[in-house]
Amino acid sequence: IGVDLAKTVDFTVIAVIDNVTREVVYLERFQDVMWSAQKLRVQTIAALYNNALCYIDATGVGDPIVEDLSTSSVSIEPIKFNNTIKCSLVNQLVIAIEQRLIKIPNVDYLIEELESFEYQLTERGNITYSAPPGKHDDAVIALSLAVWGIRHQLKETQAMVADIVEVDVDRQGYGERLTTWAEDEEDNDFN
Repeated sequence: IGVDLAKTVDFTVIAVIDNVTREVVYLERFQDVMWSAQKLRVQTIAALYNNALCYIDATGVGDPIVEDLSTSSVSIEPIKFNNTIKCSLVNQLVIAIEQRLIKIPNVDYLIEELESFEYQLTERGNITYSAPPGKHDDAVIALSLAVWGIRHQLKETQAMVADIVEVDVDRQGYGERLTTWAEDEEDNDFN
């Protein structure tokens, strides 16, 4: 389970990926919900999915929530974001989508966030990832945390795929390919 916490300006997003089918089986987004209700929601979803391990953004506002959840029955893996960790999470997500290693739902806000999510090169040559001004990236972050949780299963699948065909990862066309993929399979519940 990937959880990106927020309270008022951004959204809290909970994403659950089945580690066998690699399909997003649950996705929820909400805003303006008290912290106590958010903690209860995370506990409920984790219990619903066999006490699944929750990868939670523990940066900033998430830190005290993670601390409270860790004293409950929820299995927590807190992730403190810095640029290096965020790049690793996002790169894993990009590869998983490009190589079709995961199945994502055709949910408007998720697709919109994935399409608008961008990287920038800093003056020092570092890459930073974020949503453009006025947009959100909460679903992208929750999904990347959930994908991080199944990274070992993805690596096994990647190895099998690499044996069959040579994989070319072209990050610049990421949004365009995702749109095409979503449109091609519009009749399906999951892409």
